[in-house]
Amino acid sequence: MRIFFLCFIALCASLHAANLLTYNVYERSDRVDIMLSFDAPHEGGISQKSDATSITLNINDLGYDKMIEKSINSPIIQELTIVPEKNNTLKVILKSDKKVSVVASKTVDGFGLRIRSSIMQASSPSPSVEASSASSSSSLMTSSSSSSM
Repeated sequence: MRIFFLCFIALCASLHAANLLTYNVYERSDRVDIMLSFDAPHEGGISQKSDATSITLNINDLGYDKMIEKSINSPIIQELTIVPEKNNTLKVILKSDKKVSVVASKTVDGFGLRIRSSIMQASSPSPSVEASSASSSSSLMTSSSSSSM
């Protein structure tokens, strides 16, 4: 009886997670926008890690059933990979040979997420500008956006 109850709780928890329906890539001269659309409002968290050649976004409480690899013909982002992980986590990997900044913005209704990538601007030797630049490369900003994407 306990096992049945635990399985039921796990099933209910997974039903509340949103699922990825579609993704679209919009290439511009100064940025690359990746739009993710969901079947339900996404209420999970997003974290970011970066290394020399890629930026990885971990999106919690978001399910998908297959891996996607897409080459992008842009000087900003060269490859997009979407990898489903355990526990309804989706990993979005952006590969670039340049230093890029990434900003994720949820749509107002929560049914979409825009991931905007742009080349980081060169900073002057001013210490305050360097601190600002360093913090923006390691943090991920999420916000609701009312403008159309």
